[in-house]
Amino acid sequence: MHYRDGYTVRGSAVYSNPDAERKADRAATFLRTQADERGIEYDRFHAEKFGVDTLHDGVAKGESEEVAARVAIETPSESDGYEFGKLFANLGLGGPPAVTLLTPGRPRPRPKLAYHPVLVPKEAFDPLVEVSEA
Repeated sequence: MHYRDGYTVRGSAVYSNPDAERKADRAATFLRTQADERGIEYDRFHAEKFGVDTLHDGVAKGESEEVAARVAIETPSESDGYEFGKLFANLGLGGPPAVTLLTPGRPRPRPKLAYHPVLVPKEAFDPLVEVSEA
């Protein structure tokens, strides 16, 4: 059985060197701090880094030239999802420098579907097969 189980909001940003990975970490911390300070309710906060040096050849000697940060929350409230999505604009204006947002526009909440296995007795169904010509 599938059922609606809140909303997911996800956004991504790319940071370039110097200190690309540290900037990505700070962006995730910034978003979490802002969400907490604004009272945005969430069940799960997830942050990850990916795409290290995918665009360049690593000539920055021991430093990542770029890294992408993906930050997401799962929230029971659609309105809190919209509030969290608004925080991504702050990354470009007040977050770590040298950023490009990958999310087109402001991230929006999307319904999250959950799955719960159930057993239904076969006697509860009356099978019917229809054959039609195409």
